[in-house]
Amino acid sequence: MRKKRNDDAWLDFAPMDPEEIEKLEIMAKILKSADGLLDLLTIDLTEDVNPDLGREGMSAEQVLRMAIVKQMYGWSYKQLYSRVHDSIALRKFCGYEFTWVPKPQTLCENIKKIQPETFEAVNKALVKYARKAGIDDGLKVRIDTTTVETNIHHPTDSSLIRDGVVVITRMLHSARKIFPAAEISFHDRTRVVKKRVFNIANAKNDTQRLGPYQELIGFGKEVLGYARSATKKLQAIDGTQDIRTAARLVGTQLKEAAALLAKVIKQTKQRVIKGRHVPADEKVTSFFEPHTDIIEKGGRETVFGHKVCVTVGKGNLVLDAMIEPGNPADTEFFQAALDRHRKLYGYAPQSTAADGGFASKANAEYALSKGVVNVSFSKRVGKTLDELLPVPAVQKLLRKFRAGVEGIISALKRGVGLGRCLWKGWESFQSYVWSSIVAHNLKMLTATMFTRRRRRPARA
Repeated sequence: MRKKRNDDAWLDFAPMDPEEIEKLEIMAKILKSADGLLDLLTIDLTEDVNPDLGREGMSAEQVLRMAIVKQMYGWSYKQLYSRVHDSIALRKFCGYEFTWVPKPQTLCENIKKIQPETFEAVNKALVKYARKAGIDDGLKVRIDTTTVETNIHHPTDSSLIRDGVVVITRMLHSARKIFPAAEISFHDRTRVVKKRVFNIANAKNDTQRLGPYQELIGFGKEVLGYARSATKKLQAIDGTQDIRTAARLVGTQLKEAAALLAKVIKQTKQRVIKGRHVPADEKVTSFFEPHTDIIEKGGRETVFGHKVCVTVGKGNLVLDAMIEPGNPADTEFFQAALDRHRKLYGYAPQSTAADGGFASKANAEYALSKGVVNVSFSKRVGKTLDELLPVPAVQKLLRKFRAGVEGIISALKRGVGLGRCLWKGWESFQSYVWSSIVAHNLKMLTATMFTRRRRRPARA
């Protein structure tokens, strides 16, 4: 029989899946074992303020747990706020069981203060916990590299000039409004620049594209002149000390933006007008993320971001990671990865399996000299190196073991958002990578401990 209305609901304090609640309890226990890290987090959160003044704000533990939950579920700050606010289990895990959950802006401001070194320290604490629990002793590792994209659009010369013109024009509008005494004058060229970019994108060939490009470069130079003129006026402005300091700060920002635009115009003239090649390390790939590198993946595709080298153990945990600017060859990571592993565990791994890009006689000899018993690379490397490698049967097993790292990298990219960094700036990029690794490792540890708990025989 269909009811007209629902019966009165009873208060239920466990609306979440009981298994998920149990896993969150395990996560909380694991994080509790690393309470010593809260001092580092507190330093990050109070670096620019006096901790003895003002409101209490979020505690170090609350910020860390919120950051982990965000990366673990791949939520935005708005989703993080709404989901935690609406979940009794997540409220308890994050420390907001009986208080209001901070707004998305507050969550963003606090989480972005965590330094990459702090996230790395958290990961070391998780690795230490895994070692103590017998999950991974660091005696068998696999090393591989992957790329993490920065949050930019595909860079073209025309779109980069447009970005520069839009950003500088926006800054000029703001400076003229805030500092009327500077008498900043300019023409807004954003609309005409947008039309020229549209013409370039729809041109049928290079000949038709050349005219709009020349006009676009001309408008870019005009805006560049406005920026340089405004910078001089802002640096020479009179007034109180606060006004002069603020004006110089805006002038410095304009100067940096103008320098980027000048570099983009130069590379556009070299490539489009003169038809010359510009080296990858000299190119500007983004006006908003200028630290972005161009990574060529063996001729298959081009990625705009940074290369990350990961060391993965037999427990599917990311034991360590290296984030390097530029586009270094894989062979350059191998020795540093082994040194970092020896520093982390106090000894070298017995067996090391790496991708074929790491293969070199120097790397194999270095590994053996540091105490590694078996070294394997995932491709044939020639007679000069074969004599340093283990017997074929052991090589085959290690190559199969190394293949598993591809699944871990896939889990990092699809499970905790490591495929594309959504945070702005080089330092925030490193924090994002480490926070994703921490979230992944905590998930793996929790799953292992949960399975162990379920398999444990009941006491009589």
